[in-house]
Amino acid sequence: MDELRLRDDDGNELEALFGITDEGETTLLTIESQGGGRNKDHIHAFGIALERSLKAGWSVEDAFLASTKPVAGPGSKKYADLPEDDRRIFDRGAYPATGSGTEIAKRLRTEAGQMFRDPRTGGRGNPTRRLQVRLKHTASDRFLASDLGRFLDPQRLPSWADENVIVQMKIGEAAAADPEARTEGLQRHAVAQNLLTAAYLDAGGTPFHTVVNVDAAWTMLGSDVIYVAEVKGITQANQVGQLRLGLGQVIDFAVEIEHLSKRPVKAVLFVSEEPTANRWFEKCERSLVELAWPTRLPKALA
Repeated sequence: MDELRLRDDDGNELEALFGITDEGETTLLTIESQGGGRNKDHIHAFGIALERSLKAGWSVEDAFLASTKPVAGPGSKKYADLPEDDRRIFDRGAYPATGSGTEIAKRLRTEAGQMFRDPRTGGRGNPTRRLQVRLKHTASDRFLASDLGRFLDPQRLPSWADENVIVQMKIGEAAAADPEARTEGLQRHAVAQNLLTAAYLDAGGTPFHTVVNVDAAWTMLGSDVIYVAEVKGITQANQVGQLRLGLGQVIDFAVEIEHLSKRPVKAVLFVSEEPTANRWFEKCERSLVELAWPTRLPKALA
């Protein structure tokens, strides 16, 4: 199970730990319980995770109580060890779940809080127990971690991203002397590229195929403009070099594609997170390049 934390739409770190397990045709999302000073943003983060999942085209196919506390009675079995049919939240007929992500999360939390409780004890139950949600997407190779948005932890490469190919393509990343640093750079790049691709597809864009070796190119319905994007995974340590390289690359690619297609081109520099220096906005604006990142998508996709 891959572990991750999310950031909210303003880029703030959320104190809530998630796990993602690839099951083949489905993906299991686990949100750890709140308590003892841990995972204090459980409720807010769970709603955000389901909102982003639904927006990206995932459906909630099932949900379970997955508490690691022992089941009442003899033995040491935990709720998470029970068969899925015994710990399912609602019955099978309630799925796929309908409503907004926040609404679904609230219903699941409320019901799970009452499961296996003795009605004689009263009270409202615990709405922040450990839960599991089974999600499904019509695209078999869709990468849930990318669709969930901004992360603190490095993510594995999505299925389409072959590391050796990317190393050959990305001179800046391939030149990294530290193999671990290079791999982390590839991961940042791959996740950001996946997010951008998902964003323009969700907005109704169509991929534009070109012989130019650009990270992303697409068109929007009813427009002749071709959007050309160079993607860069950046950190505080490498952002100056990466932004300089990316700005030059995307201008070069945009001019090439404009000459080949005889159509207007809009250049986009898409980075994995917001740059810390405001001067990059001015530099990109002077170069007629739009600067964007996962929480500030290109204007055509807003």
